Amino acid sequence: MYNEEIRKFNRFYTRVLGLVNQYSETSLFSLLESQILYEIYSRDVCIQNELCEFFSIDKGYMSRILNKFSNQGLIIKKQYDQDKRKVQLVITHKGREQTKNLIDSSNFYVNRMIKDIPTSELNKLIASMKTIEDILNKQADISSSNSRGGEKFE
Repeated sequence: MYNEEIRKFNRFYTRVLGLVNQYSETSLFSLLESQILYEIYSRDVCIQNELCEFFSIDKGYMSRILNKFSNQGLIIKKQYDQDKRKVQLVITHKGREQTKNLIDSSNFYVNRMIKDIPTSELNKLIASMKTIEDILNKQADISSSNSRGGEKFE
C-alpha cells in the first residue's frame, strides 16, 4: 500500500515539475549532471569521492560525468591541498555561468508552477515539503549508520 502511494506521488511530482522537459529540452545537461554541477558550485570545498557518497552513485559513472565537465571547461580537478589522496573539484568561471543559467531556468519553471497558488496554500505546500524532507532525512540517518555514509535527501 505505501509503496504504490509513494510511487504515485513521485510520478505526479515529476510530472508537475516538468523535470523531463526542463532538463532535456532546454539544458545541455541531464538532471543528474545539473545536480552535480550545482553541488560543485555551491560547496566551499568539493571533494570527488564525497559527491559519489552524496549522490550514491558509482565512482566510475561520477568520473565520466566529471571528465565531461572538465573537457567542457566547467571544472578543474586538482589534488586537495589538505589530503593529496583526494581530488578537489573547482568550478571555473564558465562553470559558474552555466550553473547560474541552470538556476535561472529552474526558478523560471518553479515560478510558472506556483504563480497562481495563493500565499496561504504556498505556506502549506512548503511546510509539507519540509515534513517530507525531515522524515526522509531521519530515515537516511538511521540507514546510513547501518550501511553507507550519511547522505541526506536534499
